[in-house]
This record gives sequence, C-alpha cells and structure tokens, in this order.
Amino acid sequence: MNKKELDVILISLIGKGKKVKEDTKGYQKTKYQFPDNNRTVSDETAFFGKELFKYLKGNLKLNVEKWIIFGTSTSCWSEIIELIGRDADEKLENLYYKVFEEEDNEDGVSKSTLKEWEDAIGKCLGESRLHFIDVNPTEYSSFVNTLMEVIPEDKEYKIVLDLTHGYRHMPFVISFSLTYLANFKKIKEIEVYYGAFEMAPKSEIKPVLKIDLINELYSLSTAYNMYEKLGYFSLFLENIGIKNSHNVYFKLEMNRQLKKSLQKLTEQLNEKEKDVELYLKEPIKKIREDLDSLTNLKYLDERMVKRAMFYFEKKQYLKSLILLYEAIIILAGRFYKISDYLNYEEREKIRKKIKAETMRRNSWLFFQNNEEGNLFNNLEYVRNSAVHGSNSKSNQEYLENCANFQDLFLQCVNLYNKLKKRVDER
Repeated sequence: MNKKELDVILISLIGKGKKVKEDTKGYQKTKYQFPDNNRTVSDETAFFGKELFKYLKGNLKLNVEKWIIFGTSTSCWSEIIELIGRDADEKLENLYYKVFEEEDNEDGVSKSTLKEWEDAIGKCLGESRLHFIDVNPTEYSSFVNTLMEVIPEDKEYKIVLDLTHGYRHMPFVISFSLTYLANFKKIKEIEVYYGAFEMAPKSEIKPVLKIDLINELYSLSTAYNMYEKLGYFSLFLENIGIKNSHNVYFKLEMNRQLKKSLQKLTEQLNEKEKDVELYLKEPIKKIREDLDSLTNLKYLDERMVKRAMFYFEKKQYLKSLILLYEAIIILAGRFYKISDYLNYEEREKIRKKIKAETMRRNSWLFFQNNEEGNLFNNLEYVRNSAVHGSNSKSNQEYLENCANFQDLFLQCVNLYNKLKKRVDER
C-alpha cells in the first residue's frame, strides 16, 4: 500500500524584478528545467512560483491546499496573471492593468487592490486557497505571525518553500519561522525549491534546484531534539535508516531485560557511524555511547540509576526520582539475597526490611548509620508525595524548591554508589 501523500502548503516570494528594457518591468522571462530526470521543462515565465505550483499539482499530483505569496506593496504582483494567461476575461484584464499601474506608485499596490486581485486570481485556482501577503520586509515578526495564522492546526502538512524571488533575507526569516512553528503546527516535511536563473547564464533553460538536504536536516534536528529532551531515540534512528527500534525503547522504559537488543542497536549505530558524512557522526556517536553505557551494566539497579541521571540532566525530575528510588530498593534486594526482586510481593518484602532497619536505628545492615537511613526516608517521602500528588510527611522544601530537590537527588545518588560498593564487596 502506497504511503498517502501529505497535503501541501506552498510558500513563494515575489519582488520587483529587474527591468529587461527601459520601458518594461518585472522579471525576465525564461524556462526552467525541473529535477525529474529531464522530463519537465516549464513554459516561459517571469514568475517561477507559477511554474512550481503547476509542477506540484500537475506533475507530482499533490494537493496544494494553500499557496502563500509574500511580497511588498511595490512587488510585481501583476506577473501572477500568468496563472490565468493573457486571454483572461475583460474584468480580470482590467484589474490586471490596475495592479500593473499601481506598482509604479510611490506607495505601490494598495491593500484593497491587492485583496481584490487575490480574490480574482484565487477563483481560478480550483480548491487551492491563495494568500497574497503584503509585508514590510524589515518587520520580521510579520512573517511568523502570518504563518501562525494561516497554517491550520488540524492536520499534517508538507511545506514547499520557493526561494527564487523577493529580498534575499526573506527566505531566511521564513525558514526560521517554520522551524519555530513546527512546535505548534503539524509540519512533517519541508521541501525547498530554487529557480536558479543565474546558474546557467548562457542557457535558455535554467535549472531548478530541489534542496533535499534542508528537509533532511529539519527532520534530523527535530528527531535529535526529541532525544535530547525526552530520551526517545527511535525517531532519529529511523531517520538514518535503522528501523524497528521503538520496541527496544519501550522495553527500556519499562525496565525490561534487553541487553542483546541494546547491543544489536549499538552495533548498527557503530556501522552507520563509519559510513556517514561528518554532520551525522556526532549525533550517532552520542546516542551510541549512551546506549552502549547501558549494555555494560550487569544489574537492573545499575541501569536504572544510569537512566535516572540521564533524565535528571534533562530536568525530567519525576522519572529520575522514581528510577533512583526503585534502584535502591532493587540493590537492597541483592543485599538481602532476595533474587526475585522483580516480583511485586518480593519487592514488598525488601521495603519492609528497609523500613525495619530505619525504625530500629541500632541494628544497621543495608544502611550503616542514621544519616544514610534518614536520607533514604527523605527520598521515599518525596517519591510518594510526587507520585501521588500529596503532601510529604516531612521536608516539604524538597517538593517546593527545585534546588533543594536537586541536592537531595544527588546526595541519594552518592548513597546508592556507597551502598553498591558494599554490596559488590560482600
């Protein structure tokens, strides 16, 4: 079954163009060669966006749901008549001349005329919705504000960005705007096209560049950011061609035994790291080292503390708290030689033994003194209060003050390391 293509939002820019002759204005007409094995050469055009729109709809059979064109009041908006052709009806022809003439005014095309022009051209585009956006090119937030308003939130989209026309800085502002908007809109892909007029000065047909690297970097950045924030590595691995790692991540989150699965993943990452370009080596190395550090740990409690520190560094305090607490319980199970510490009833036996120690305070086994016992009790109180949303029996400051919690957590990591050393030396 073929993957369903995403609906497209096309974003173009339009500028003043350069005069071809003294008595003309607008962009010089040319033909463009699209990057599809020399199958598609455009009609002669002065506005590349028109040919890209036709190419997306006609050749690639994509649904261009919206077409957003950014320009200024003095841009050559009249060039968009090419969408319809010069044989437009009389009403549209008259409106075309009105736009054409206003472009030479000091203030350019009025907003009312531009809106009228947008509506008239838009009626000829079928189901595609047209937006002519007149911006002040130095009011940079207007780009992101417009895109925030116009791009819907209800479904996933592919953004196609046409860099060809307009002021040189405008595509950069739009690009970073899209990166920001991806946090709120369902932007799944970004494709970038450029009608490279200047790359073939002696040729009548100019090349079209489809810059796939930008979408790759966008996808990789999104996926790696998810790993950095959440620890979820599967999306990044899928982007570099390593499939079916989601269940490994799931079992890691569920604290299952998965040493062989982790070893297989690190081996795959090791092989990938050898063959990829430099920009991929660093993130692959980082994820590989993180996973590899887990495969070298013999016991579950060791892996849980490693993950607790991982999440603590990412400010995911509840996950880190739960993992550290449970790691100490499991370590105590090893100390008391309760081998089936994954069993709930056995885990409760471990907790009762620890509780008995901390209450007697004169017959230490797992802990060695009151300080260690009190430290664990504080951790348990905070863990229970955080998990259940209740007030702690004591030391409420650990729940109300982040710095105090961080101090407690790191003290308990040190406690775990002391206890582990004693257990290992027995």
